Amino acid sequence: MHPLYKEVNFLDARCREKYGIDEIIMMEHAAIALKAGIESCTPSGSRVLFVCGPGNNGADGIACARLMQENFKVMILLPFGAKSKLAKSQLGHAKALDIKIVQEIESADAVVDALFGSGAKPLDEDICKLIEKLNALKANKIACDIPTGLGLGDIVFKADITITMGALKEVLFIESAKSFIGKLEVANLGVSREAYETPGPTMVLEKKDMILPHRKISKVHKGNFGHVLVLGGEMHGAGVLAAEAAFAFGAGLVSVWSDERLPYHIMRANKTPSNTTAIVAGMGMGSIWDEEHLKEILTSGDEALVLDADILKMDLINTLLKLKKPLILTPHPKEFSALLEKSGFGKHSVSQIQANRISFARDFSEKTNAVLVLKGTHTLIAENSKVYLSPFGSPSLAKGGSGDVLAGLIGSLLAQGHEAKEAAVSAVLAHALASDEFRGNTYALTPQTLIQGIQCLKNV
Repeated sequence: MHPLYKEVNFLDARCREKYGIDEIIMMEHAAIALKAGIESCTPSGSRVLFVCGPGNNGADGIACARLMQENFKVMILLPFGAKSKLAKSQLGHAKALDIKIVQEIESADAVVDALFGSGAKPLDEDICKLIEKLNALKANKIACDIPTGLGLGDIVFKADITITMGALKEVLFIESAKSFIGKLEVANLGVSREAYETPGPTMVLEKKDMILPHRKISKVHKGNFGHVLVLGGEMHGAGVLAAEAAFAFGAGLVSVWSDERLPYHIMRANKTPSNTTAIVAGMGMGSIWDEEHLKEILTSGDEALVLDADILKMDLINTLLKLKKPLILTPHPKEFSALLEKSGFGKHSVSQIQANRISFARDFSEKTNAVLVLKGTHTLIAENSKVYLSPFGSPSLAKGGSGDVLAGLIGSLLAQGHEAKEAAVSAVLAHALASDEFRGNTYALTPQTLIQGIQCLKNV
């Protein structure tokens, strides 16, 4: 996993002070990385338009145009001139080499947004009109650092590739970001990422952070792999999906508390089996459960708990949040809004939460004993003020039943003895990566095919 930052100016300064690598060397490496990104989607000889801002992000673009002049027909558009010291210097080099400076947008095979990068202020009307014109071009689109406008409003440069400089930034993982950043790559600025980055409270997960529950010992029996109890509800299918997912992800035994018919490998229960190691509750629950009865089931033993959907809106949640045993909550944003209000964090709209997902999740995790899994385009896990964000997952997951599957996966790992945060991270990654690897149409993924995909995952 890698750290995620609000801004990285302090990392640039640290790189200068600790390694003696000045801003000119870092800019040259930024230009090299941007050049590689452009060349990955643009054949030699193509027309490349660099739209460069007045600061150092624009300077990165001008430097890249210089490097690409030999094999490409490069053009530089400076709608606001060159104002920073480095931008003026790079423009001087470009003019000395007779690189074409244009006064308006010209047709091109590739267009590079090197306007403002991270830390940009809200866009004015002229910049919005410029971005709309660039988006209308039939050309490959590459963003330098961050697509202009991202996180600032509705008008955003729509990139096919984003080359972000040095380290990952929070704005690249807001809910709308996947629609604008395309393929995301991190530029090396003259030192390795490990040397450039510093530890932080927010981390972006990698595929290698997923731990699959492989069985490495031969002499075992089903009791070695835990027993998941799913509390069924009015929407019987939701509990069944969670149970199926738990079974497919390695739980030795799975029961559903229900009077309905169940798949032959799932057991029916009307009390908590004595060997239960994890309970999954809330999905499709409705109003058929008495809260006092639920309280007795969920608080009387030491079973790890996964709580989803309807149970997060009950008064009972305040009692459950005080339990001193593994507890994972899996709300989507609307459920999280209700949970925040119910548990004393105040009333917050879904739009407020979506605009500040990381800070809301961090605050909640600091003040409760729970591990929070806040579902979304970039599902995140929060524990004790640390936030772990998944960059994976396909729009195909936007289907009823996907969340039920995730709850079952988490419950399965808890039942098998995984620690709460570890179980949440691995289950979220498995869930997302299985959707990414689905080879059917994006509209066609079902909970059943998602479970089948999870069964075939491999550790990196």
